[in-house]
Parts: sequence; C-alpha cells; structure tokens
Amino acid sequence: MKTKVQGKQKNSILTYKGYYGSIEFSLEDNCLFGSLIGLENGAMTYEGDTLNELRDRFEETVDMYLEHCYECRIEPQKPFSGLFSIRLNPSLHQMITITAKEKGISVNRFIKQALEHELYSTASI
Repeated sequence: MKTKVQGKQKNSILTYKGYYGSIEFSLEDNCLFGSLIGLENGAMTYEGDTLNELRDRFEETVDMYLEHCYECRIEPQKPFSGLFSIRLNPSLHQMITITAKEKGISVNRFIKQALEHELYSTASI
C-alpha cells in the first residue's frame, strides 16, 4: 500500500493503512519528524532526514503498532472514534444551544451540521 501525502507543504499529512501522520520539521535539529494522529493511547512518533525516509519511518511505525496489537491480541485503535470534547466560552455555548433549540434539533446535530458545512464548503479534505 503506497503512502499518500495530502495537503500543502505547511500542513501535509501522511496516510497509510487508514492511519494518519503529521509531517513536521525542526530547524534546530535539522530533521523531519511526525506522530500518528488520532490515537488516544499516547504519542507514536517517527523521524527522518529526508521526506522519503520520514515516509518509511511512518509506515514502519504503523506496521509495528499493528504487529504489537496482533501479538498482544488487542484490537488496534481506529484513528478516530467519532467522539471528541470541545471547550467553548459560555456565550458561544449559549448561542449554540438556543439556535439548536430554535431549529428543533439537538446540540450535537447542530454542531455536526456546522462542521460539515465548514469542511465541505471549503473542500479542504
């Protein structure tokens, strides 16, 4: 399975076997690095001196994670569960709650629709 790079140079994302990884750099250490995105049980990181090396280390990290899960007979985490928490200031929380009530929908549905509108209207993903 070939790794794809998504996004622009500044915010590129690696994908492999349904997992996502960041591409970051350190001018101080003169290296590229990243971490798996969306796993709850801690950071899994990788690094490389070139983009090709970083891709290879990312794929190795995913493969090692999946192999570890297999050997320990545990279910690998899905990168995203569909649940997340968000902190809002009280006035925004109030506006969301009132607007959702006026529309006759739940707060969850209102936020989901707002996020979908933002994401799909900008076609960033």
